[in-house]
Amino acid sequence: MSTMCIDKTFGKEMMQMGSGMQKEMCSKHDLKREGNKVHMHSVCKFGETLATTQGTAVFSGDTGYRMDMHTLYNPPVMGMKEAKTTIEAKWLGPCKPGQKPGDVTMANGMTINMRGMGGMGGKGN
Repeated sequence: MSTMCIDKTFGKEMMQMGSGMQKEMCSKHDLKREGNKVHMHSVCKFGETLATTQGTAVFSGDTGYRMDMHTLYNPPVMGMKEAKTTIEAKWLGPCKPGQKPGDVTMANGMTINMRGMGGMGGKGN
């Protein structure tokens, strides 16, 4: 299990980055809300590969969610035609002492900061 330190500012940065990537790479990104569920369908281009994803996120108030996604790759990516992904996230409490917003601590104890990756802004490096 990995953990992530998030504050309101970093959460907003993540949303903006994701939205920007969708606009650049995805010809389709549909979301449909049904109570505590959000159904999604996207078609995105990564290089020469078209990735078509169907998914559902089920929210537990504002303290957690579970997201199940199924992605088809055409042509396959390094021999992989499809991927099934499940993400479970829940609020564990405030960031630990010494952590900065954007810090992700892996199961092996290694910590990386997401602000230094993929065009994220901010001062958390």
